Parts: sequence; structure tokens; C-alpha cells
Amino acid sequence: MSVLWTRARKSLAYAPSRLYRALPSVLLGILLNTLDTMSTGLLVFPTPEGSHDSFSDLQIQAMSMYLMSTLTSQLVMTLGGSLFPGALGSMLIEILPFLRGIATTIQNRLGQGHPAVLPTVMAAYALKIFRPRL
Repeated sequence: MSVLWTRARKSLAYAPSRLYRALPSVLLGILLNTLDTMSTGLLVFPTPEGSHDSFSDLQIQAMSMYLMSTLTSQLVMTLGGSLFPGALGSMLIEILPFLRGIATTIQNRLGQGHPAVLPTVMAAYALKIFRPRL
């Protein structure tokens, strides 16, 4: 028991210096994710083509979706999902054309003014994220 207590005390003694050394990489990761959020979040939904488009004014929600995806993947990477010590989790940008295609197909089949377009697209996005082979 005393060995564990000694190791815990040493870890706590070195914690401030370890946090200070990690601060530049944490700030860089936050900056990169913020920049990616602004650019990628605008591409999640198709661009509005008319005044009655179902996806108009959804840029903030798309950025929130991107941030939640990034936060979730970063937590997975940090809490043991990766063997690399400095792994950076983020949303895959390669999936955006598929998501836009799904949204466009649903909107074309249901019609632009249909109230079920957005809930159907969100359900399809969730299924696509959890079942990538669909």
C-alpha cells in the first residue's frame, strides 16, 4: 500500500509541470478544431437553393454536430482508444459528400417544403454514423 501511495504522491508532484508542457499542444488542437468547425460545419448540409429550402439556417446546428463528433472522438482517443500519446480525434471530412448526398436525396423524394425532411435527414445521419456500411 505504501508503494502505491508513494507513486501517487510523485505523480501529483509532477502534474503541474506535465500540464504546463502539454499546454501548447492542447492550444494548437483547440485552434485546429475551431478552424475545422467553421469550415466543415458549413458543409454538413446542402447549400440552400431556394427561399423555402429545408436546410436554410442550419449552419449553427451543423457546427454543433461537428463539435460533438470531435469531442466524442477526442474523448475516445484520450481515454484509451489509441496507443499514440498525442492522438487528435476529429470528424472525418471524407464523409461529408455522403452526408450531403443523403440529405439531397431525402429532400428530393419528400419535397422541399415537407416538414419531415429535417427529422428524416437527422435520423439518416445517425444511422449512417452508427452503421457505416448502410
